Order: sequence, then structure tokens, then C-alpha cells
Amino acid sequence: NGWSFQDPTGSARTRHGVGASEEGKVYRIEVTGYSSPGKVNRVSKFRRSNQVFLVPFEKLSQEYQRIHQQGGVIASITPIS
Repeated sequence: NGWSFQDPTGSARTRHGVGASEEGKVYRIEVTGYSSPGKVNRVSKFRRSNQVFLVPFEKLSQEYQRIHQQGGVIASITPIS
């Protein structure tokens, strides 16, 4: 009846991300620390992701660069398939 913690990575392991091929791996990128214009950007010592992206290996470098250009901080990159 009460609230219980469920690991969000458990559900991601069973599916392919957008553009995943059978032989290619898909990576889960957790991003935190997007800066807000005009506000102080405070990053908690407990890194909580603001967004999660599922990216095929072929697009990993491109997505990594895009996130950093937009001021994001990558908390983790995990292979899921």
C-alpha cells in the first residue's frame, strides 16, 4: 500500500532505444546540471538526473558533444543492450 522505490534502470534493460540495431549497443545517458539563464546553477552532491537519453553507439559521441554544448553535466553512461 505504501510507496516503494523501484530501480528505473530495470525497465530500460529490456527494450531497445530509438534507432537501435540488433547488433549495436544502446547506451543510457543520465544528464544533470543544465544551466538556467539568470539563475544560480546548483548541482546537488547527490547527482539526480534531470533527463535520461537512450542513444545507439553510433550517435554516442554526437550526443555527448551536444549535451556539453548546452551546459549539461553527464552523471553516467551505461550500456543497456
